[in-house]
Amino acid sequence: MREVSGRTRQIPLYQAMLGKAWPLLPEPMRALHDWTEGLQAEGRAEVERGDHWLALCIATLFGFPKAGKDVSVQVRFTRTAQGESWRRSFAGKSFCSHQSKGRGRWQGLLCERFGPFAVALALVVRDARLYLVVRHWSFLGLPLPLPVSFAPGGTTYEYLEDGRFHFHVEIRQRWIGLLVRYRGWLVPQRIS
Repeated sequence: MREVSGRTRQIPLYQAMLGKAWPLLPEPMRALHDWTEGLQAEGRAEVERGDHWLALCIATLFGFPKAGKDVSVQVRFTRTAQGESWRRSFAGKSFCSHQSKGRGRWQGLLCERFGPFAVALALVVRDARLYLVVRHWSFLGLPLPLPVSFAPGGTTYEYLEDGRFHFHVEIRQRWIGLLVRYRGWLVPQRIS
């Protein structure tokens, strides 16, 4: 926590997780993660879906966006007791995840939950990009370590292009292939 004009301000999740690496991110990237009350961001994306029948079922089950070009995107970030809630809407269809600091064997990692699944992500700053790398995963919060080879993976990162925040999210599974890939840009708008 830090003092801001006479009141205590909680350090945003990504800043706390990144520590000394936080200043390495370009300002528009920090702006999308540096909020305490809430934030909404809007932009455009291109979405691809895997064509394996199981990939289509999984993507539909989790509410991942349908394939499309120049799709409208809104992301609403809100603080929760344990971290942050991210509600992503692609062309009006939403899905949500919850992010928090990892605990126990996930200490030092970002924990992101989608329904009954959770993944532990390493935040890696390299070449002015923020990579989110899958290190562990679980189902229904079970304490049993699941093999990372079965985990959803893919290349996921944030970066700056033309002065704007951009994202590249790829979720794939080793034996099924691509589940979903979405990439595009966002412009933040503070909310109260």
